[in-house]
Amino acid sequence: MHSEFHRPARLDDRLHVAAYVGRVGTKSMTINFEVLREDPVSLGASGYQVLVCVDRATLLPRQLPAPVVAALAPYTLTPEAARSVLGAVP
Repeated sequence: MHSEFHRPARLDDRLHVAAYVGRVGTKSMTINFEVLREDPVSLGASGYQVLVCVDRATLLPRQLPAPVVAALAPYTLTPEAARSVLGAVP
């Protein structure tokens, strides 16, 4: 997991959190997130988490199920594309 903090938030700030698929590989996937502040919409924090598919018994990496890859692949976004959709400025 990795996080970057761009602007501080105060206790009464209204924040929006957007999570989206950033990458789908053969054995792992990356979930990205953006924390957005209102008025004006700006990027408060961003980050990602890499999830690895593992065998339950051995905890060794294994292939992601093909239906999962097929279902998620069309919906992946780069951080730049997601921020554009969200109307966030860095």
